[in-house]
Amino acid sequence: MIPLARSATPMRMLRSANYLPWIIGWDLTLEYAMGASTVSSGWSNHFIELLNIFKIKMPLWLAYDHCDCV
Repeated sequence: MIPLARSATPMRMLRSANYLPWIIGWDLTLEYAMGASTVSSGWSNHFIELLNIFKIKMPLWLAYDHCDCV
């Protein structure tokens, strides 16, 4: 609800009310990104094992992240 008085206090309260939905929105976005990266990591391991069944070798630099290759 937008206040009718255009003084500083109601406008500040109006602006501060937008922070909570903004934080919740970014929290959901980051949660979806973390979930998607976890699922894609698992599916990539299944895909690499499927390629190994057909004797197709995936290069390590393409198959894994830097921490797993070292």
